[in-house]
Amino acid sequence: MPASPRRGRHRRTCSFCSLHPAVVRDLETDLVWCEGCATDLIHAGDPIEDYQELDDDLYAGLLQTHGRGRFTSLRPRPPRT
Repeated sequence: MPASPRRGRHRRTCSFCSLHPAVVRDLETDLVWCEGCATDLIHAGDPIEDYQELDDDLYAGLLQTHGRGRFTSLRPRPPRT
């Protein structure tokens, strides 16, 4: 019985936490990330720029939902009085 083309990818676990299935692969470092760890990278202001989706368009949706990171575009401080 032939294996599904996506079957091997979903069996990979996250390179960072080693607990959850990977949803995205960083093409620069060749590390795979789960949804939680990938979201944490976005929140830290260090999103994966060059990536391959392993689970449809989940990571692209995360980037749209969370932007490019909380700390990448800081609001200007009000002038001191």
